[in-house]
Amino acid sequence: MSVHPQFPAAAAVSHAGATARFSIGITEAKKGWQVGFQPLGINILGSTIAVAAYFEPAVMLAEVSVGKNRLSLRNIRWVGGTVDAAGGRVRMFPDTVNWGGANRMETALIYSRDELGLIRNGPERKIFRIKYRDGAWHHDREVGFGIGAGMVHAATLTSDEALLVVESDLALKDWIVRKYYADGKAFIRNKVDPSVTVSPNGGATEPSLPLRTTGRKRKASTATISS
Repeated sequence: MSVHPQFPAAAAVSHAGATARFSIGITEAKKGWQVGFQPLGINILGSTIAVAAYFEPAVMLAEVSVGKNRLSLRNIRWVGGTVDAAGGRVRMFPDTVNWGGANRMETALIYSRDELGLIRNGPERKIFRIKYRDGAWHHDREVGFGIGAGMVHAATLTSDEALLVVESDLALKDWIVRKYYADGKAFIRNKVDPSVTVSPNGGATEPSLPLRTTGRKRKASTATISS
């Protein structure tokens, strides 16, 4: 995976020459590899992959392909800033979340190659939809989903146009997967999705989702992408 240019020390221990293209053997990839940033939610649409970089905050985009023996990422690029409604350049989000006083990237939904949905840390239930035009990513609108006091860790869009979200309480003890269905300009909580299980991961009480999203791993510096 790519290394954000903000972290030269991390880049020194990551794969050399991984700025725009990266390839790794399937066996090694299944074990995970150093990326030089803190990856959180991962989403895939077609061959495009979006990886949330938590602390920056930023999103790494790339085209992924899986061959018989190797996994490859090409056209790796970073979304590290956006343009707000007033035309000003901001650090991803148009404002700062009150909870903790800092923006962190939880996950990035992919609506298309030119439209993403950003979800940040904090107690709010909001998706910031951004569109790429005129050489930059612009804030388009905000979409709310549900009401809750817990935390969002990962999310993905489903084939029936719903929003599947991994949530926990603030103590990170109780984890659940909820499915939200569109209702006008917002999503409403419908139910706990019985088709997805929340199971311990490596002995920790963290969720496990198939393919399109990953849960929170604060201390790890590797990301595993399953084929």
